[in-house]
Amino acid sequence: MTVRWGVRRGDTEPKYAETIGFNRRSENIYLRISDGLGILANRQSENWGRDGFKGNIKIGQDKLFDYWNETSSPTEEDIYTNYYAGNEALWRPKLQKYRKVVNFETPTLKKLLVALYPVLDSLVDGDYILNVCDMLPTTGEGTYFYQYSGLEKVKDSSTIEMPLFQGASSMDAAFPLYLIPTQSEALTNMTFNNQDGLNGIGITLGFRGFDNYLIDGHHKAKRAFQQHQTFPCISICSLGGGIRNVDFREISDFPVNMNYYLSTISDYRFLDYPTTEDIAMTYDYFYEFLELPLAEQAIDLELELVKGQSQEEMLRIIQGLFYSHNVSEYLKLEHMIRFDYPFPVIHRRYYGLLTNWMTIDGVQEILLQFLIDKRSNDDQLNQFIAERIVEIGTL
Repeated sequence: MTVRWGVRRGDTEPKYAETIGFNRRSENIYLRISDGLGILANRQSENWGRDGFKGNIKIGQDKLFDYWNETSSPTEEDIYTNYYAGNEALWRPKLQKYRKVVNFETPTLKKLLVALYPVLDSLVDGDYILNVCDMLPTTGEGTYFYQYSGLEKVKDSSTIEMPLFQGASSMDAAFPLYLIPTQSEALTNMTFNNQDGLNGIGITLGFRGFDNYLIDGHHKAKRAFQQHQTFPCISICSLGGGIRNVDFREISDFPVNMNYYLSTISDYRFLDYPTTEDIAMTYDYFYEFLELPLAEQAIDLELELVKGQSQEEMLRIIQGLFYSHNVSEYLKLEHMIRFDYPFPVIHRRYYGLLTNWMTIDGVQEILLQFLIDKRSNDDQLNQFIAERIVEIGTL
């Protein structure tokens, strides 16, 4: 097998995927694979426009699982029955080197690429895009990725209405990326003592933008879900027949000191995971305000807020301020939200996100006062805030 890496013509090294507020600093690396085993592939069998398609993932001649969007009529068996894309014995040796590198050191991107060789060798020849990005072990509606069945799969997935947050291709970096397990739930639920404390990053086979099949990292994905966190993964997406305007080079020429970086939200805790609707709403805010200086953003926001906002508009503002890290304006909203927007969904979003800024002056006091005043009957929200105060609080 030969692996070559590429950058867009005119660039000298891989570019960071600057998706505002999400997956900042994730790397987009183009790969060209040739003379590999060619046993793991996406086989799209039908495509009838943006509103319908179906296909399957195969390893050799064996079909592992089907996929479809909501407009098709699947008749195949449930897809959540596989283990390591069909065969544990096949994948365990392929993952051994990668696990050793990623779990016990902070590898450079070049070391990650070399450690992934046995996995890349399984792919069909062609061009791919690889990046490190946050993904969610969820259905798209916040529930654990094993907890739905049948046509309810990927209900909020990009296969319905794909919001694109960078570039013009569904293969570009986006958030959220919903994980689909390939390991049985029984195996994921087994306790492995050596999983604790590891810094591992999952591996996914991705396509169609948001839907990514988790090849390695099921136990860590489960732990991320239990801790209300995103799960960083290396996503490998096929670019189909190839890509233009990219110069490919030998791996030996890859920058040796370039590290991978996790996004700004990798350590955040979420009471409610974002959905595609949330992210599309947030990007509406970004397009409207982000290029303005903070002072002008504040003036424009004040003009909007004087008129009073609908629940949806307030959610857009909350998320826009939070993910653009506009702390001062976010905190200014608190009095208005507490007294003028007593809607459960508003309180969940505002105060749930605010728990990620516990080290900022005044935030712990705001959250503690919110609990003392019993402003919410939402037991989940109140417990989430209380646990975060106990965990991080210094009052």
